[in-house]
Amino acid sequence: MNQKKNKRIAKEWHEAFGTEGLKDRYDMYLDDDFTADFFGQQKLNKAQYIMQYQKFAGAFKDNKITVEQQIAEDNKVVSMIIWTGVHVADLQGMAATGNAINIRGIAIDYFKNGKVIKHYLLFDTAQLLKRQVVREQVRTRIARDLHDNIGSTLGSISYYSEMAQQLPEDKQSQLKILLRKIEESSHELVDEMSDMVWAINPLNDSFEKLTIRMRNYAADLLAARDIKFCFETDVTDTLRLSIEQRKNIFLIFKEAVYNAVKYASCSKFEASICQKDHMLVVELYDNGKGFDINQANRYNGNGIINMNQRAKEIGAEFLIHSAQGNGARICVQVPVKLSRTREA
Repeated sequence: MNQKKNKRIAKEWHEAFGTEGLKDRYDMYLDDDFTADFFGQQKLNKAQYIMQYQKFAGAFKDNKITVEQQIAEDNKVVSMIIWTGVHVADLQGMAATGNAINIRGIAIDYFKNGKVIKHYLLFDTAQLLKRQVVREQVRTRIARDLHDNIGSTLGSISYYSEMAQQLPEDKQSQLKILLRKIEESSHELVDEMSDMVWAINPLNDSFEKLTIRMRNYAADLLAARDIKFCFETDVTDTLRLSIEQRKNIFLIFKEAVYNAVKYASCSKFEASICQKDHMLVVELYDNGKGFDINQANRYNGNGIINMNQRAKEIGAEFLIHSAQGNGARICVQVPVKLSRTREA
């Protein structure tokens, strides 16, 4: 009988995490001599544990602990749990990501006179370490992009400026060419920085923010060339994209729009983004003059190579179909995950 009661208390206690009912359960379920091993910190007393628990609850919104299974033996209850939430504040060296978490763990509770006297909380540290490794990989890729793209552009500006200073006064035509190159490189640098800052900002994690940026970029550029623009989406609100996915999907889209404007001589550009199970499908089409796929170098070959490479970076499939006089169609299929936790 006590084992059944202890299982009920343990379940109610853990599933109250992050809710308003949690405070009421401190005195209701925790013994005055309560101690806890909480994330490797040995023997926290009741007051210390409550303080630490509140910090964790505050660092994550939409907290939910689900007790999947329980085993009771004598005065001990072992609960298999899943913790979900959205990481919104820095905590114990873990920088806020704004992303949803879904981590399995085990809670072991010892009871005395119907209250928890000792508590152990063990989460899947392999998952936590994996998340940390992924964050480090993302940081490394961002540093690489800054070095490769922005660093090379700054180098070009410096080179053109030096050449301009060395030109004699009678070379005004060459000076104008160099100044134009400096201006173009500066605009390119601003665009690169804008894309980079937008991609790493956790406030832009939602699919909606991505589509707004895509729509705004294309609408302005295509309108300037009097190209009709159609943009359609059919995606669930549980879709979440990583930094790398957001960045590369947008840059593939940006390259496709640029190609349509500069090379295609088209009157219409269409974009369709839909979700098929765990796949995000991005289809882009222009009704321009098209080109021979086997001679892509004549149609901004480097741009097509870059799009293909960006797709590979996020594990996506990149397909392009075109023929002389029949426009161009691009399809990018991106494997994605659905979040069980929706933003408030």
